[in-house]
Amino acid sequence: MSANNVKFSGLDKLESINYADEDLYRKWMKEEVKKGDLLLTSEAPSGQVMLWDSDEKIVLSQRLYALRTNSTIDSVFLKYYLQSPFGQKEIFRNNSGSTVAGISAKTFSNILVRHPEMTAQKKIGCLLYSIDKKIDCNNRINAELEAMAKTLYDYWFVQFNFPDTNGKPYKFSGGKMVYNATLKREIPEGWRDSSVLGVADLLGGGTPTKKKPEFWGGGHSVFYTHRC
Repeated sequence: MSANNVKFSGLDKLESINYADEDLYRKWMKEEVKKGDLLLTSEAPSGQVMLWDSDEKIVLSQRLYALRTNSTIDSVFLKYYLQSPFGQKEIFRNNSGSTVAGISAKTFSNILVRHPEMTAQKKIGCLLYSIDKKIDCNNRINAELEAMAKTLYDYWFVQFNFPDTNGKPYKFSGGKMVYNATLKREIPEGWRDSSVLGVADLLGGGTPTKKKPEFWGGGHSVFYTHRC
C-alpha cells in the first residue's frame, strides 16, 4: 500500500494495491500495523491521514507512515486533528523539499498537537467518526440508487421493456415497434420525438438591466446563475 491509496475518506484506488506473500511481509514489516493505528502520507500530497480500522495485515511502501498513539492521545481524535485546518497547517509548516514538498520522520517532533483531556478527546472523536460513518453509508446508498436508476432507465427507455398493460416487458413480449426517422431507430408504437419547447412553454429568462433602478429594491426575489 502506498500514499496513492490513503485519503481523508479512507482507502482509494483499490485496484492499484499490490499484494505480498508472507515472506516479504515478515522481511519488510518489522513492526506490524495494527487496528487503530493511523496511516499518514509523507508527500504527493503530504498530510493525508486515515484510521486503519481493520485486522488485515498490510505492507507500507512508498511515502507512507504509520502512527500509533500513546496513552495521552486518542487515535480517532488525532486523526481528526491532523485532518483539521490546524493540523494541516502544522504538517505543511514542516514540509521540506525543493521538487516535491513533504514531511520526514525527523520532523514529526516539530508538529504540534493541541488536545483536551482524554474524556473530551474520546467524545469529539466518537462524534466525528459517527458522522463520517453516516456520510459513508449515505454515499453508498446514493451510489446504489443511482445504479438502479440507470439500470431502470436503460431497461425502460433504451431497451423499451417498460411494463405493458399486463405488467410484462413491452418489447420482449412482442409490443409493436415503429421506425422513427429522427431517432433513426424503432420506438414503441404511440411514442414520438419532440423538443423541450414542444412539450413546455418558455415563460421567461435573462436578467433585468441594472441601468434601470426602478427594477430593483422591491419585494420579489431574482434568481440567476454565474458562469465560472
